[in-house]
Amino acid sequence: MIRIAGDRKYFTFLSDCPANVEVIPGDARLSMERELERNEHQNFDVLVIDAFSGDSIPVHLLTQEAFEIYLRQLKKPSGILAIHITNTYLDLRPVVFGAAKHFGLKTVWVHSVGDGRAAKVADWMLLSLDNKILGSDVTANVLGEQIPHFRVIRPWTDDYSNLFQILNR
Repeated sequence: MIRIAGDRKYFTFLSDCPANVEVIPGDARLSMERELERNEHQNFDVLVIDAFSGDSIPVHLLTQEAFEIYLRQLKKPSGILAIHITNTYLDLRPVVFGAAKHFGLKTVWVHSVGDGRAAKVADWMLLSLDNKILGSDVTANVLGEQIPHFRVIRPWTDDYSNLFQILNR
């Protein structure tokens, strides 16, 4: 995957990107956890989690323990955690919202309908500790809907998750 992503014959994003891009193979959560153990905090402005559109989701990326790692890697307090939650079979909003509530994060749900050709329907949840980033009425109108509540589910942890409670009906 890394070789193909770096091959200009197929993709040019990595080679054209003006930033210093480091591709780290392996599980992102485990890699970030190892960085924190080495006291290598990234201070990300935005951390994107995009691994849930398939029919077999990596549950360990949606647990409270995972969110704790993400938050430690974000710039305080202005960092944004952007989670792509589009999924045919599962409604991941209650899981993400529950974690956001647990950590006291401001949450915005962004739903785009697509254009029917190239752009597809997409759902994102944006989370931040900073009320100024996601908390203003102007931001909510531009980005999406501020979420007052979702159906309450038991929080997911490394020891507990329940896919049945979030099945799309």
